Amino acid sequence: MILNNIAEMVGKELKVNIYQKTRKQKNVFARVIYYRLAREYTPYSLQRIADVFNKDHATALHGFRMFDNFKIQPKLYQHELAAYKTIAKVLKKVKVKKNETHIEKLIREKEVAEQERDEAIQLAEKAKYRLYRLTSFLNGYYKTDRYAKYAEI
Repeated sequence: MILNNIAEMVGKELKVNIYQKTRKQKNVFARVIYYRLAREYTPYSLQRIADVFNKDHATALHGFRMFDNFKIQPKLYQHELAAYKTIAKVLKKVKVKKNETHIEKLIREKEVAEQERDEAIQLAEKAKYRLYRLTSFLNGYYKTDRYAKYAEI
């Protein structure tokens, strides 16, 4: 699976056992890089990404956000950032079908719903106009004395 491959690539690049259950800084930073790469280059959910290390989605989200600290202080985290860039180059070459994000999906669904709503409004306005024309016709038709001669019979 691609997630395990990414984890192994990060472990080899940083020379750590990324699967080891420890809170040592080098292992934590390796997992942070994994979370960031997995989120950016795969279509998997945070929970599925975190399942590689038997963690929950909140841990993966925290790691994903923690990567921003690396960018803020590049001198302090230059080794980790170099590993990230190296692996990112490899992953860019690999064609992984990236599904749309949840926000992109919601935006697309909202646009479709708005378009359907507008079409329904237009149809309702056409129907309302046709009903108006029909009632006008019928009111005008029955107000005439065309049937007055039959009323006497």
